[in-house]
Amino acid sequence: MGDPQIQYHDVTPRTEYEDAMAGIPLHDETPWTECEDAVSPMAQGLANIQPEAASPSIMQPMKKLSAKSYRVGWICPLEVEQLAAMHMLDEKHERLGQSPADNNVYNLGSINGHNVVIAGLHNPGNCPAATVVTQMRMTFPRLRYALLVGIGGGVPVETDEGMVRLGHVVVSKPTGEHSGAIQYDHGKASQGHFEPTGSLMPPPAALLNAAQDLAVQRMMMDHDPVWSNIQRIHTERRGLRRFKFPGYTADYLYKPHYQHKRPRTSCDKAGCNPEERIERAIDPDEESFVVVHRGTIASGELVLKDAKKRDRLAQKYGLLCFEMEAAGALTEFPCLVIRGISDYCDSHKNDDWKAFAAVAAAAYARQLFFHMPIEETQIAESQIPPDLFKKAQFLVPYNENAEFVGRLDILVRLQQQLNVGQSQGSVKPYSRVALYGLGGIGKTQIALAYVYWLRETYPDVAVFWVHGGRAGQFHEGYASIARECSIPGHDDPNADILRLVKQWLEQSFKTRWLMVIDNADDTELFFRSHEDTPSRITTQSSYKEYDLACYIPDCRHGSILVTTRNKQAGLKLAPQAKSLIEVGNMEKNEAHLLLCAILDDDQLPEHDTHLLAAKLEHIPLALAQAASLIQENTISINEYIQLLDESDSELLSRLNESFVTVGRDSETPHAVTATWIISFELIKQRNMLASNFLSFLSFFHWQAIPKEFVHDYCSRLSPSDAVTTTTTAITKALGILKAFSFISEDKDRNMNMHRLVQLVTRKWLAIKGTTSGFGQRALKTVTALYPFGDTHEAQEECSKLLPHAYAVLENHRCTHYGETDTCLTESSFPSALQTTDSTKRNTTEAEIINELSEKRQWTEKPSGDLRVKAWLLHNMGAYLFYQGDFNKAEELQVEAMTIFTEYRGKEHQNTLASMHSLARTYIQQGRWEEAEKLQVQVVEANKTKLGADHPDTLASMTVLAVNWRHKGILEEAEKLQEKVMETRKIQLGADHPDTLESMNNLALTWAQRGRYEEAEKLQVQVIETSKMKRGADHPDTLTFIMNLAFTLRQRGRKRGRLEEEEKLLAQVMETRKIKLGVDHPATLRSMYNLASAWKKLGRDDDAMTLMQECIEAERRVLGTNHHETLRTLSVLQKWKDEISMRDASRSESA
Repeated sequence: MGDPQIQYHDVTPRTEYEDAMAGIPLHDETPWTECEDAVSPMAQGLANIQPEAASPSIMQPMKKLSAKSYRVGWICPLEVEQLAAMHMLDEKHERLGQSPADNNVYNLGSINGHNVVIAGLHNPGNCPAATVVTQMRMTFPRLRYALLVGIGGGVPVETDEGMVRLGHVVVSKPTGEHSGAIQYDHGKASQGHFEPTGSLMPPPAALLNAAQDLAVQRMMMDHDPVWSNIQRIHTERRGLRRFKFPGYTADYLYKPHYQHKRPRTSCDKAGCNPEERIERAIDPDEESFVVVHRGTIASGELVLKDAKKRDRLAQKYGLLCFEMEAAGALTEFPCLVIRGISDYCDSHKNDDWKAFAAVAAAAYARQLFFHMPIEETQIAESQIPPDLFKKAQFLVPYNENAEFVGRLDILVRLQQQLNVGQSQGSVKPYSRVALYGLGGIGKTQIALAYVYWLRETYPDVAVFWVHGGRAGQFHEGYASIARECSIPGHDDPNADILRLVKQWLEQSFKTRWLMVIDNADDTELFFRSHEDTPSRITTQSSYKEYDLACYIPDCRHGSILVTTRNKQAGLKLAPQAKSLIEVGNMEKNEAHLLLCAILDDDQLPEHDTHLLAAKLEHIPLALAQAASLIQENTISINEYIQLLDESDSELLSRLNESFVTVGRDSETPHAVTATWIISFELIKQRNMLASNFLSFLSFFHWQAIPKEFVHDYCSRLSPSDAVTTTTTAITKALGILKAFSFISEDKDRNMNMHRLVQLVTRKWLAIKGTTSGFGQRALKTVTALYPFGDTHEAQEECSKLLPHAYAVLENHRCTHYGETDTCLTESSFPSALQTTDSTKRNTTEAEIINELSEKRQWTEKPSGDLRVKAWLLHNMGAYLFYQGDFNKAEELQVEAMTIFTEYRGKEHQNTLASMHSLARTYIQQGRWEEAEKLQVQVVEANKTKLGADHPDTLASMTVLAVNWRHKGILEEAEKLQEKVMETRKIQLGADHPDTLESMNNLALTWAQRGRYEEAEKLQVQVIETSKMKRGADHPDTLTFIMNLAFTLRQRGRKRGRLEEEEKLLAQVMETRKIKLGVDHPATLRSMYNLASAWKKLGRDDDAMTLMQECIEAERRVLGTNHHETLRTLSVLQKWKDEISMRDASRSESA
């Protein structure tokens, strides 16, 4: 069959009256006439209890410690509690950087040599408390325990210290069957009554011992150190007056049945009856002594304001206080709960005692630090006796990565989902989690950070690390566990080490343990495929090579953490719900912190680090590699960026350089390119179609790759290619690429890739010598699916495919496609004029492939790549022409014409079509002589080859006629247009869009020759037909309307007709702004014409303003030397001159 023919369009240029040229108007050369800081006060405590804290100098810089220097967390839910806490510090420390995933705001400091982290809650409650504690522990990995300090509602009961009253402090302490705190509103119904379920962790022994020692010491003293701590707050200062002691005469306790009279008012103002108060004796000593009660505290989700419920629960569980955060905090971390009593949990609750209760609790918390031995919290790891960590095995082959930053959201999820270190009764059986993501994305580093955090937090938990990349590595990992743990029978040469270790961990080793299986990428290594029949696997050893999953231990006291590049492997190894955690690219701030850590410079410019991170797609391994090379070569980040910007090949060279980093064994490549190529080879071994898809997709733009590209690729495979392209096979192949995070799919079924993955894939292909085949396919696919772009209906598809068109053209220029291809062969090439309907979203892949195959019209010949390229350039040029980017359109059209001329000859239809398109562009640029020269050749050649009535001939005659009209050759233009119009009426019908365009063009010529009545009548007919056939807001209809406005202006100078014209022009301009955009050349012409109409109507100010907007936009869009820009500038200057002359004349007359 012959070559497909390139379409001709007679949609030709317009003047400010516009030729019907697929909605792209042209202009005639003739214008239309056209943030208080808390300063630490001196401590008031006794010298034998605590040192006096001198106020630091304002100019003295704050200390900056590492996150690992902090041992105690202080959580204060409310703002007033946090303010009180800050006044308890001996010194404040400089804040540290933290992960973007950690939303907490920390205040750092020390008390009596203990480094403390203070954090508030954005909202009170158990859930926010749990979140804050979890994030705090990840950012400060060596925290031992925490203090939960704030206000609470008291239960007015008698203890050894007397009755609980407002301003007293209640401290959690295990009593009876309770751990010191219970969650009273969570439980189950049993035999008609409610029973709380679960138990909250008891306070740490060190804090309980400190609280007991403090109580003993206070009883031996004449003065109260806690009261002295309260005096640290200068209540005479504005903003701190609320912390004053209200006095016990303001402590009202009402009978349980008596309700408050008016919400949000004090009892005095509300008129609450004093006779309903319970009288209690006042101890004068309590005016300078903080009473502390120790016992059980109740935690719930809601504020309790019911005295009867308070007393019922208190009597049942022996409660002293109610609050809202302990249950959340104690779920995550051992805490001592300290609550200042601000109310009695009844309807009379108010804020009178809130601030004092908060500072009383904070004052008690501060005093605890003088009774805790520093060795319990501040001892350095190097000082810890070596035997301490030997209480549990820690078999991890890598040191802790001191440069690890961020990823807090993932670390928090690991802590929550694995439950390692929690009491065994709360652990879910067979707890497994898999981290999956792109190679080099940081999965191993996250696992390493987690196990070292686990070692710090729960040193009694054993940790084992096994490599899962190859069967030999997996076996050696188990052999290492057997040797290090001296498992009985491990030294037997005939021992089945894998089974031995599995059974020992499940049955004999009763300590809590975690096993990390790192780099478990190959699904078939862990799970036998269906093809592995007994005939293929005959020995026990070979069986183990392909079924390693059965040797992964499953028991209640053990957990498994898998890292994998392959989501499918992760899903099989950790099949529980929510057990998969995707590791994505680093956040911008995380990348900045990583570079600062590796380069040991906290002052790196964020602009530079963010730019480098963006270029390396925020991939941690690439960033670490870049930082290593920056250090090695003693260059700046900016200089390194300049190296990357030289070319894609330079970027690849940088990514290919090896470097040293923590967490990668000798068999794991350190360079990004080598890391990914390992995955490429594994995919190729397991699924050739998936490998081919990856290679093919690497030549397009990396974002929004249409699924239709894959369909087109499959349609080209010949029957001899032994590759199945059924719907199932395609889905499975793409699924593998998604599982390895090489592609992702959005809601519109488009595929996305990492740009670096694309570059490395093409490098891999170049190494293998298979670049050309896949590059050719990519070029042909885009060409086959890229429509001719000069119609309104084609704009969305052209815009969607444009980035891919530029990508394949760039790759074609940079790649030698002449090399021998060892890829799959292809049989033929689908027509570029006929494409699959991308809107058929319910069509199966097989049906789409069949459809593409049926539409295939021609077979590739020598030099075919260049002709395919020319075809794509031609179609792209038409789209850019329609968009008004005439200079870029010309560039592509000239290149297309040159290629067609060289390989097809001057009179080949493809060459003539490219000349026709270029002539239209020349007309838009005002280059009428060049346009005529080209178009005369096209018309004559078409007449000879196709005949005078052929549609291509008629299209070329239309453009020639338009050009003649621009040159003023009106009579010849009219004759040619009449012939085209009449022929099209016969061939296509009077209401065909091409016929309507011909009628429009003829009417314009008539109007220019003064035949206004005939022109107006024809234009009205064209407009009404176009509205009915294509819609009132179609770009062509808008063109016809604007041209009618021109005729109305020329025909009648009466004000009524000018107003009718102005109305039409305003309608066109506003609609074009919506349909085409404010900067489209057609919209700018509408602005020009409307401004001209306003000038005629005497609206000089409006006209001048709009014309000024028009000239500024034309300079920006078309350029300062474009003929339309020059025309608008000329008209605007003329108007300014007229106004100046008029103003001068008026001045003379006055």
